[in-house]
Amino acid sequence: MKKAARFYLDILVEDTDGTLMISPATSSENCFRKEGEADEAATSKSTAMMQGIVKSLFTNIVKGYAALEETDDFLAEVQAALLRLKPFAIGKYGELLEWNEQLEETEIHHRHVSHLYALHPATLIRHGRDLRLFEACKRTLERRGDDGTGWSLGWKVNFWARLRDGDHALLLLNNQLRWVTPEKNGEVEYNRHGGTFPNMLDAHPPFQIDGNFGSTAGIAEMLLQSDETHIYLLPALPAKWKTGEVRGLAARGNVTVDIRWKDGRIIHYAIHGDTAQKIVLCR
Repeated sequence: MKKAARFYLDILVEDTDGTLMISPATSSENCFRKEGEADEAATSKSTAMMQGIVKSLFTNIVKGYAALEETDDFLAEVQAALLRLKPFAIGKYGELLEWNEQLEETEIHHRHVSHLYALHPATLIRHGRDLRLFEACKRTLERRGDDGTGWSLGWKVNFWARLRDGDHALLLLNNQLRWVTPEKNGEVEYNRHGGTFPNMLDAHPPFQIDGNFGSTAGIAEMLLQSDETHIYLLPALPAKWKTGEVRGLAARGNVTVDIRWKDGRIIHYAIHGDTAQKIVLCR
C-alpha cells in the first residue's frame, strides 16, 4: 500500500484551482465527444475513477497507520495530499461526473460504470453520508440502464445493493441469470449481453467468470454490509425475498453473521467473533 501510494504521490499534478489529480486519465474504454466536435476521445484532464482509486488508497493508508498506532513523515504527506485531492462533481443530468468536465458519452448505455468505483468496491460514497453524491450515483445507473455483459451486470448488482435498493439489485441479478443458448449454427449465442449458460457459468462474450463472482458478491451485499463502526443486516432485501436464512456471511473485523427473517423482518441473528461494531437491523 505504501509503495502504491508513493507512486501516486509522485504522479499527482496540481490543477489550476490548487487541487491534486491524476492527469491525463481515462474512464475504462468509455469515450466522449466535445460539444460541436465529431471525433471521439477517451483521454481527459482527470476522471472520477482515477480520483476514486487514489482517494480510496490514501484513506486506507491513514486507517492502517491508525490501526498500528504509528506515525511518520510519509503519513503526513499522504494526509496532506488527501485533503487536496480533486473532489467528485455532479453533472447537469444529476449524475456523478465521469470526466473532468461535462462531456457527452458516445454510448449512454456503455457497459462500464467505472466512475462509480467510489461507491463499490470502495466505500467513499456511502448510505447516510453525502446524500448529493449518493443520489448522483443512482442517477448515473439510471442513465446507464440495466443491461450489460456478464461482469457488468454483476457489478451493477453490487451498485444497487450499496444504494439500498434490493428490488433493483434483484432485477440486475435476474438479468444475469437469463438463459443463454450454448450454440446456434456452431457459434455461441449471447447477443452482446450478459446471461448464464445451462452449466451456470457466466455467458459474457467471451467467457469471464467475473459475472459469477460479481453476482454472488452482490447477493452478499444485499443481505449484509459493514464498515469499521456498523454491521447492517438485510440492507437491500428485495420484496420478493420475504422469508429466508443465511449463515456465515463475512463482515469487516473478522466477524461472521447468521441471519433468519420472515415476512421481510429479522427474527433471529447471531454474530460469531469479537466485534465492537454496532449492529443495525435494517428490516
